[in-house]
Amino acid sequence: MFEPECPISAADAATKQVGDRINLTGEDVRITVRSSSRVYHIEQGAGSVELGDVANYFNAQAGMTCRS
Repeated sequence: MFEPECPISAADAATKQVGDRINLTGEDVRITVRSSSRVYHIEQGAGSVELGDVANYFNAQAGMTCRS
């Protein structure tokens, strides 16, 4: 986790697609994955999370990548 220097709103994040570029830390990064996850099991201390909750997310990558 990190604290973004240039945060975006949840509404703005929801509009992002694979291939879009964003800047959260002063460096442009490219969104490589956009997906969602669903809660199927909860352990104690999960806070306000409930079974069946869905979280949308994206991954982003900066710089060069190596492929073998």
